[in-house]
Amino acid sequence: MKRALFLVVLSIVPILLLYSCKEVKVKRLVSRMMGTEITIPKSLELMNAKFIADSLWLVRDDKYKLVITISNEQCTNCRISVHDLIDSLLVSVPSCDIAPMVVLSNPDEESIRDAYYTIEKFRLSYPIYHISSRLFELNPIIPDNPSFQSFLLDRDDRIVLVGDPSLDYNIMKLYQKVLRYN
Repeated sequence: MKRALFLVVLSIVPILLLYSCKEVKVKRLVSRMMGTEITIPKSLELMNAKFIADSLWLVRDDKYKLVITISNEQCTNCRISVHDLIDSLLVSVPSCDIAPMVVLSNPDEESIRDAYYTIEKFRLSYPIYHISSRLFELNPIIPDNPSFQSFLLDRDDRIVLVGDPSLDYNIMKLYQKVLRYN
């Protein structure tokens, strides 16, 4: 009996250590990203200009920016159609000056077609941009992992939060909390 218990404990400990190691790496990466200034490339191509009534807020620098990056590995159509979640974030913090922006990173032709179809279908009124890898070239702090390619920037374009609120309810609540008090 003692031997069986020993073997169970011996097999669980490495799993726990591996998990805590991964958690420590994630925390370290996020803390390294926090406060880093992000350069938004000037070469962003706005894909849905006809659905944005007031484009002046797009060029103002005195706003928080919610940057949601969609990589080629992700379903473009699925991701940009989560507009209800982004809208609920914006509605929940009406006093905050926030500019959401969805960025398609290195999309192929099919992703671009899907994006235009979804934009037309839902008449998306928050900016959706098409860029090359320039965002990542200008900001080497942004890792290759798509989980860390969405973030909230303060008015000085410094990272305040990391994570995609349209994918995770807990991150959405964290974004709402931070925006409500700023």
